[in-house]
This record gives sequence, C-alpha cells and structure tokens, in this order.
Amino acid sequence: MDVQANADQLPILKADETNRTVPCCISCTKCPTTSQYVLPDYVPTWRFGVPSSCEAVTISINPAENRSNARPLPRLSKDFGGKTRRELDDKDLSNISLRQDLYFSGGNKHPFFGPLEQLVQAINSEWTYKSGRLTHADPVACVTSQPWSRLLKSAGACSKIDNKLQKSVQDTLIRNCRVHFLNTLNSLPPQCWILCDGKTAWDATLSAAQFIRAYDVAAGRYRLSAGILAVGDRTLRFGAWNLPAFYCDKEATGHAVKCLMDVATLFARWCPKDITRVLSKVLPDCRFTNA
Repeated sequence: MDVQANADQLPILKADETNRTVPCCISCTKCPTTSQYVLPDYVPTWRFGVPSSCEAVTISINPAENRSNARPLPRLSKDFGGKTRRELDDKDLSNISLRQDLYFSGGNKHPFFGPLEQLVQAINSEWTYKSGRLTHADPVACVTSQPWSRLLKSAGACSKIDNKLQKSVQDTLIRNCRVHFLNTLNSLPPQCWILCDGKTAWDATLSAAQFIRAYDVAAGRYRLSAGILAVGDRTLRFGAWNLPAFYCDKEATGHAVKCLMDVATLFARWCPKDITRVLSKVLPDCRFTNA
C-alpha cells in the first residue's frame, strides 16, 4: 500500500472520531521515507488540552520525547502492555483521549511549553494552558527519534546532514499527518486564534490552509504575521512569528504580535504607517513587507 499517497485522500473526521483514529495511525511507521525517523512505541499525539473549547491554540511541529519530572506521553510498551497501535481498543483510546484532555492540569508540562506560554501571555495574560483557554496542537503527531532540525542524525549515516533529504523526510511527515492536522483545525471554536511558534510551524499550517488576509512585518531578524485563514469552508484568525519562543524576546514578540492581531481584527481601519509607529515601540526598525 502506498501510505504516502493515501494520506491526502483520507476523509475529514469529527473530533471524537479523530480521537479514535490518530492513536492507531501507522502512516509514518509504514512509509518507506519516514519509518526510520519516528519512534513507533509512542502513541501519536495530535493535541494537548481540549481544542474544541479553547480561545487560542499554539502550533509547533511535533511532540518531543518524554523527560523526567514532566508529564509523559503514552507509550505502547509501558502503558498498553506492548500492543501495537492498531491493537488499541476502545478502553485504551478513551484513556489516551482523557490524558490529552488533562495534559496541562497537573502543572508538570514538558519544559518546551514554558517559553511558549510566556510569549503567549504577552499577547493575552488570560491565555494559559492550565486554564484551558490555551491549548496546543502539532501538525505532525509522531514523536521523532531526533529533534526536527536534526532529524537525519538518527540514521547515523554521516555527521553532515543532507539538507535536501532532510526536507524530503520532513515534508513527507507533514503530508502524512495533514488530515489529522486539518481535523484539529476544524475542531477549533469559530473565534479561536491560531498561534504559530516559528517558521516551521507556520509553513506547516499554510500547507493545510489558505490566506484570506495577512499583515506581515519585518524587524531585524524577526518576521511577524497576523490575519485570516481559510480552512475548508471555515475562516480562522492567526498570529505567527518566525523564531520559536525559546530563541526570541518573548515579551517584545508577544506585544508586537498582539498589535498585528488587533489590526487583523479591525481589518483596514489602521493604515500601515500607524501600525508601524505602534510596533516600533517594541520592535525598532520594523517595516511592512506586504503593505
């Protein structure tokens, strides 16, 4: 079976059906291009929290491996008696869904989420993961054997990464998971904001949606964007920044993105000159790149 080719042909599912489908997915473990780069013992995780009731959802790229003292992702060997993904039953899937619902309730979230939440709180101080007003989703549900930017090192073939091959593997992972990500976006409330943490997350989001309106700003090494996306027959608002929260000035980036998000909400009521003047207070030398 051509797993890669069939991934884009899967039907769009309701949220409850997605909770049953994603943990059992074997698209990436059976795909010749991606199989050696994913960790099959981890249950695919498409969400952290409850997207259907949130006010904003952060987007990165894929889940990280478990760390000590942080709430773990479910593993087949440890949590489900060594079953395969396809052997998970209704009780197992309910367990997985509940763990995803409650991921942020214990206060021991993965350290990845700390800087990201800090940036988002500069946008809206009430958006916290623990409150449920903020949730998280990934375009790729599988845990990979190495961080996304160093994916090919898991193969051990050479010390120098073949960038062209790495991009091919990354693009295939995103394509295999696209139907799951689309289902995530379709489960969001109408007024929810999509917040893309870094260029990779932003590009993956654009591969599943289409621009309707966007305001893009450049300031030194920063690139920011906010506007409206079309996802199927729905429209959703977004904010995006090119540097992941871990690497950027979180407060300044959050304040600047908030300003652009306000502009996107008001549409054309602000002229580029006025917006640039406001943004320059937190990001000097900013300029519009699509005005």
